[in-house]
Amino acid sequence: MLHDALLKKLPENTESFRRFTGSVDELKNLLLSRVEDGAEAVMVTGEPLLKIGSKNAGTGGRMSHFALTMLPFLQKGMKLCALSSDGIDGNSPFAGAVIEGGLKTISENEISSALESYNSACLLDKYGFMIKSGYTGLNLNDFVIFLRKRD
Repeated sequence: MLHDALLKKLPENTESFRRFTGSVDELKNLLLSRVEDGAEAVMVTGEPLLKIGSKNAGTGGRMSHFALTMLPFLQKGMKLCALSSDGIDGNSPFAGAVIEGGLKTISENEISSALESYNSACLLDKYGFMIKSGYTGLNLNDFVIFLRKRD
């Protein structure tokens, strides 16, 4: 239902994927393939999986981790929204991230370090990309929306 309502607000040519349950890496590969093929708008809803490989994980969740993995691939005119419907992404106080390509540069070392330590929310918040909504009381899905501006 919410997927369909959002889809009506996006460009008519939006590519839509429902009930995604693959890994965050598989989601990255899916979105990158669509971006490389020239997609102008893509929406993915579902619950991607993120296996935490550290007992000393930092702050973040699957949406901030996903957004940070995508950041190096976003060029000027590209925007990515990666949000949890319940307003809480993992162990962070954030709903997720909204990032735009070409606006702020985060070094590859900072990105790699944050991804390895599962501290994506802290790094993205440092650069003003995180969205804080508070707990919504609804845990429906995660939402990923990619948009590309055409000149």
